[in-house]
Amino acid sequence: MSSTDQGSNRKPSGYETVLQSIMSVNENVSVHGLIVQLPLDSVNRIDTELITNAVSPEKDVDGYVVCINAGKLSRGDLNDCFIPCTPNGCMELIRQTGHTLETLKNFIIVQTHSLILTHRTWQIKWVKEGAVVIDCGINYIASGKRVVGDVHYSSAKERAGFITPVPGGVGPMTVAMLMEVILFLLLLIASGSSCSSSILSFLFTYLCCLCFFF
Repeated sequence: MSSTDQGSNRKPSGYETVLQSIMSVNENVSVHGLIVQLPLDSVNRIDTELITNAVSPEKDVDGYVVCINAGKLSRGDLNDCFIPCTPNGCMELIRQTGHTLETLKNFIIVQTHSLILTHRTWQIKWVKEGAVVIDCGINYIASGKRVVGDVHYSSAKERAGFITPVPGGVGPMTVAMLMEVILFLLLLIASGSSCSSSILSFLFTYLCCLCFFF
């Protein structure tokens, strides 16, 4: 089983089935990272927190384990936990604009647990000229054949200095951040204690190029 293996496409019947799958991956030394795809699609209702907390903290590459990684993140202990890939990807996108959170105001439009700021409705007049707009929303249009974000892209791009499309914006960067964490773990294991930051930086840049240009 590789780090990209997926389980059965059949809907699980309940908590025990999902837990068994997670425990199997936890014990598999050839798997270095595990993400529980949310929302859980099951025949019976499953407690999401019970499932995410079952993931081994050492393999919790998206920072969902409340008692360990999410707890450290909430305390601001960013050097000793996995940072969720989507908000980490958003921060990288902001850095690529040449700004920081301290130098500009940002719209981060979200509807997920791993992101902090939420705006359920918005108006184009809220977008100031030159603003950075990062759209993390995913909405299926009526036909169900394509997705759009929470922002009306064609309108917002006329005012924004930087805006991410959906699809093709936050999603690829999230994948790149996930791969960065996996590479970090692999290099950590290979070196025994530490990894080369220069190698990690090179690999991350390479992954970004793959995600955005191919």
